[in-house]
Amino acid sequence: MRKLQDTIPLERRYTFEELNILTNLIMLWNRYAIWTRSLMISTFLDLPQNQAVRKRLYDLPIEFYNTLRVFFGERIAQEFLGYFQKHLVIQAQLNEALANEDQDAAGQFTMELYRNADEIASFLGQFPYWEEALWKQYLYNDIALYLQEARAYLTGDFEREIEIYERILLNATDIGEYMTRGILGIPD
Repeated sequence: MRKLQDTIPLERRYTFEELNILTNLIMLWNRYAIWTRSLMISTFLDLPQNQAVRKRLYDLPIEFYNTLRVFFGERIAQEFLGYFQKHLVIQAQLNEALANEDQDAAGQFTMELYRNADEIASFLGQFPYWEEALWKQYLYNDIALYLQEARAYLTGDFEREIEIYERILLNATDIGEYMTRGILGIPD
């Protein structure tokens, strides 16, 4: 009987530490998806936990910082922290604009989200094993799905909203995997 480890190509078997990095980054990106959705809903419904959800979401970049600092050092982790914090603030502002049916502000914040995604993609694309274009694709996909999810929620199309949310979670997993590959120096 073949063992699972025999099915993994000999040229690449992952260590326990590598698997922990992968698990951690996928978990962080999935928590990003979970907490952004929670903030969207609590904002749209003006729920009392809105500030608590916002605080929890705003704590998430520190967890990314702590992970990236181990591999890239203080300065690079701090730079990513700044970009990611900005992303979350813009996303919260977009929620407010959508909740208030302010289409002009929503359009402005959407453009800012895409500009911020460009900044993040450019920053991460400078490292070996990561491509700016692929980062941009992942981040743009996240924004587009988020906007679709918000529209579905606001129009009461909850089945579609849930389907979109599941796609957001899959994209978050893909981002976590891609981030891990770059940190570990695994080419595509």
